[in-house]
Amino acid sequence: MGQTKTIMNKNIWIRFYFILFHSLIISSLAYGEINEVSEIDSLYKIINSKKGTDKISTQLDIALKILVKHNEEALRMTNSAKLAAKASGNRNLEMRSYYTLGKIYTESSKNEISLAYLDTALAISGAINDNWNKGEILYQIGVN
Repeated sequence: MGQTKTIMNKNIWIRFYFILFHSLIISSLAYGEINEVSEIDSLYKIINSKKGTDKISTQLDIALKILVKHNEEALRMTNSAKLAAKASGNRNLEMRSYYTLGKIYTESSKNEISLAYLDTALAISGAINDNWNKGEILYQIGVN
């Protein structure tokens, strides 16, 4: 009888630790997912607090910062900025949009698409005589 009681106590403790361990794992995974969502939400709050070309520029800056961790979100953000830049007629922001798209596609190993966007950015930088960004674009093409 004493041995059976000891085995039952061990089983209870094993179950207890098993449940505790799984609870910790599940809660940490859920927190990670929630944390990523709130991170993106806070970035959109920053973007939405801006207007006009300042908003477009902020979108592009943020997209460059998040393109490794949140590639799809950076892509959505940059495409939105590209449309707004074209609508505003701001060639500099349009060029930055194409450059950012090139970097995003480089990160996701889609080199042909990346080069197409970088070539477009290069053409725009030449047309507006922006040698600084032209150098950045040429560098990106070289490492692509």
